[in-house]
Amino acid sequence: MDLGVSPNPSSGQVKLQFELEDEGDCEIRIMDANGQSVFNQNMTGFSGVYSNQIDLGSQPAGLYFISISQGGKGKVLRLVKN
Repeated sequence: MDLGVSPNPSSGQVKLQFELEDEGDCEIRIMDANGQSVFNQNMTGFSGVYSNQIDLGSQPAGLYFISISQGGKGKVLRLVKN
């Protein structure tokens, strides 16, 4: 799974991109440093390229974790919001 987020650090608007080869249910979560979910998206039967602009402007500055999971596999990226 290729996974990217830019810019990092960010002031609020981030572009999340990844590609999944296998088809399956996919969950995208962004959590703050306390583990509270600030963004959640579920996609059924997803495969291919995902590209989305996500607005975290209303969230306080700090460390965030972006989690992508599908079929029991997953990846986590750290994001710093200024």
